[in-house]
Amino acid sequence: MKLKPTRVRRFVMTAVIAAVVCGYAAASPVISVEPTYTGVSQGDNFTMNVTIDPCGDEVMGAEYNLYFNDSLLNVLSQNKGSFLSQDGASTAPIVNNIDGMPIKYGEMRRGTDIGVTAPGTLATITFEVTGVPGASELRLSDVVLSYPDATEIPEVTVRTGRVGTDQPSTPFAICGRITHGDGSECSNPAVNITNLNTSREWTAATTESSNYYQIALASPGDMIAGDVLRFEVVCGDGSAEAEHTVAQAEVDAGGFEYNITLETLPGDVNRDGEITSVDAVIALQMAVCGGYDPVADVNHDNSVTSLDALMIMQAAAGHITFDG
Repeated sequence: MKLKPTRVRRFVMTAVIAAVVCGYAAASPVISVEPTYTGVSQGDNFTMNVTIDPCGDEVMGAEYNLYFNDSLLNVLSQNKGSFLSQDGASTAPIVNNIDGMPIKYGEMRRGTDIGVTAPGTLATITFEVTGVPGASELRLSDVVLSYPDATEIPEVTVRTGRVGTDQPSTPFAICGRITHGDGSECSNPAVNITNLNTSREWTAATTESSNYYQIALASPGDMIAGDVLRFEVVCGDGSAEAEHTVAQAEVDAGGFEYNITLETLPGDVNRDGEITSVDAVIALQMAVCGGYDPVADVNHDNSVTSLDALMIMQAAAGHITFDG
């Protein structure tokens, strides 16, 4: 998988992880189905919670629809949680409907002009397992959280849940190598993987002396066929993103290999993510000493000459650009 170069190269993996759990300012509220995965058997009753973490915002009201596989599951009840009344304020129902698909729930605070800011459970749902072995996503949709002035809170993060009915847990391994566009290895990469269907996130294991990464997960607990995985890679001053949809054949095989190539910005000879006069100087040194680097060979004549150095200087000044 080849990725286009980007100007923004400095990217801290821990910041990405922190963003998911409201680790920096202006993070959006999070509504989740918890636990993220539940293994059950036919005939079981089980309970899932819909939780909200405001991440600093004041939440005055909340609504959602929830979709699931009704050939496997039947809803027995959907009950109010304590999230919107955690400070003793009263609340009024907007909707609570468990008949049909999707089920719906909504609630708002009343008798106060301030919202809640602490995490809590909005609603608790009890299911009955009625179907044969299989898996069901518990997918939140049409989520609306509102401020005290009744306007909608934007960019709410939605995390779905999943239920497996008589599904054995099997190992699922993901591995691969990270390389630069010139074929050189990018040792000790930081590889973060996010399941976009569930918002679950993991960091792969790597070593300082290798460009290899690996991670051991489980199916169906962590993923099933059709889930989309986002790969976020940081290696030195380079970074990139890619997405991969998990195939049933990969689930049956117990995993897959996914190699990622980071294309280097032409003219960025020192690979710091930008073209500067420093790159031109390095290219000129190569021209004088007979060295070669395909990144410095911007006119693609299989040699590095003073012409390449001149072109890199022009690119640094913004007069020309290079094709990847």
